Amino acid sequence: MFMEKMPYPPFVRDFLLPTIQQQLPLFLILGFILYALQLSKGIVYEKERRLKEAMKMMVAVV
Repeated sequence: MFMEKMPYPPFVRDFLLPTIQQQLPLFLILGFILYALQLSKGIVYEKERRLKEAMKMMVAVV
């Protein structure tokens, strides 16, 4: 019995790994920034509309 290598050319370069190494940190930072912006937008909206105080007044009246 004889064993031979597979008849394929040798593996030279993987293009996926460098792409992931470059793009993943960018997407993580953008995702965090988007989350922080949405959170601050919600807080500012609530403060502008005084929703927390209105809910307190509704509870006090009932």
